[in-house]
This record gives sequence, structure tokens and C-alpha cells, in this order.
Amino acid sequence: MMLAMRTIRNGAILVAAGMLLTALPSPATDTLPTSDELVVVTSGDLPAMSNVSASALARRAVLRAFLKQHPNYEFKPFVMPKIQGHAFDTGPLMGISSGNPPHAIYVNFRQSATYINHGFLEPLEVLLARVLSADERVRQSAAGAFLADPSQVEIDAARDSI
Repeated sequence: MMLAMRTIRNGAILVAAGMLLTALPSPATDTLPTSDELVVVTSGDLPAMSNVSASALARRAVLRAFLKQHPNYEFKPFVMPKIQGHAFDTGPLMGISSGNPPHAIYVNFRQSATYINHGFLEPLEVLLARVLSADERVRQSAAGAFLADPSQVEIDAARDSI
């Protein structure tokens, strides 16, 4: 039972974090989407409708509640071919390296080093600090690299806003 509750909580946290990031201003446009502007989010961790586990039911309930408040959002599953005998994260890694990444992925702690070492993962507080920063150099990137890092004060403020 404890494992099921932890799974439900982790799933809800991932969905909420994904929704938070998609609802924030984009570094490129610096504006929030209007209520009639369609926002498409691709996620590799959406539960299948045939999945009736407690975790899947909870994640679908969170998603339905979000969509009720934000009808202009559309969530689509991220699908990549599965390679027999390889880790479950092979699909998202292939999508990232092909330039067709999902907007949200599940990363477990033990495998996070793979994503960090390849530059695919950074702490949520740092990403949020980049989005919220008043310094344009922190928000803008040139050739995939940010021009400046957020200050510790900006990171702390971002953490406090979560």
C-alpha cells in the first residue's frame, strides 16, 4: 500500500511539474498562452486508458482536473519504437537525440545520471529561475547554450515559488 501511495504521489508531482512548466512564459515569447490558444504537451508518461491501476486512475484524475480548468491544453502520448531487451528510457533518449523529444518524461533517480551527463536534465529550480529571471541573458540561449546562469538568489526565489 505504501508503494502504491508513493507511486501516486510521484505521478501527481510529475504531472503537476509538467503543467507548471507549460503554463509559465516561454523564454522565446515571454508571454502566457491566451485562453483560446492551443497548447500541445507531449508526454511519455501518460497512462493508457486500459490501465486501471490506482496510479493510472490518480494520474488521469489529476489530468482531467487540469484540463477542466485549462481546456486549451491538449496532452498527447510520446511514442518511440521499443527496442527489445533495452532499458525503459531508451525511447525518450532516442527521441531527445533525434530532435523530437517529449515535453515531459519520467526519470527515476538511479537513471538520472544518464540524462544529466548528456545535458538533458537540470534541476527544476534552475529551469524555473531561468524562466522567471529579469535578466534576458539568463532566459535566452544561443546555439542551445544559455548565455548566463541564474544567480543563487533567483534559484532560491524559484524554489520558494513552487
